[in-house]
Parts: sequence; C-alpha cells; structure tokens
Amino acid sequence: MPRQHRHLVTLAACLALPYIALYARCTSVWRITGSWLPSSAAQPYQGTAGEVQRAEECRVESFCERDQAATVLTAVRAAHPYEEAVVHFLPLYDPLSAPDVD
Repeated sequence: MPRQHRHLVTLAACLALPYIALYARCTSVWRITGSWLPSSAAQPYQGTAGEVQRAEECRVESFCERDQAATVLTAVRAAHPYEEAVVHFLPLYDPLSAPDVD
C-alpha cells in the first residue's frame, strides 16, 4: 500500500481485533518496492492502465485468530486505497501450544 496510507489501514485492521494477550495494535511494517500492470479496464489508484508501474510501498503484517480473519479483511479492504488490496492470511504453527505428535 502507499506509505501515506499505512497508518489508516493498520489502524482499521487493529481496531477490528481485540487484544492479543495483553497487547493491542501488534504490527510490523516493511518498506518495499511494488510493481503491477493495470489492465486497460482498471482504474488504478496510482499509475496508468496498460503501463507497468513501480512504487515504494509498505507491507504490513499482523496476526489474528481464524475466527477474526473475515472481520479484519473487511476492515482492511474498506480502508485500503487500491481497487484490489492484496491481503493474505497464513496459518502459523506454535510448537508450545500444538498437541504432541509421536
């Protein structure tokens, strides 16, 4: 996402979540270079349809429980400026809370 939107989008995601243990608003942010090619039918937030674009952006990472994912996705998409916000939910393995497997 564009860097100028990172606070708004992150806030939207975090407000959709309760505390994680004793903490709230747990996120990591990376500066990245994004690239994309909008189709001729697209109305890109940045750049021109039909031309490859590159721009400095931010990637935001956080975590939530499985049953919270739909709420977080809805909040992020509502706050995100792009037509198609890329949002991934990846399951994580916690060896301290996983059942023993022999």
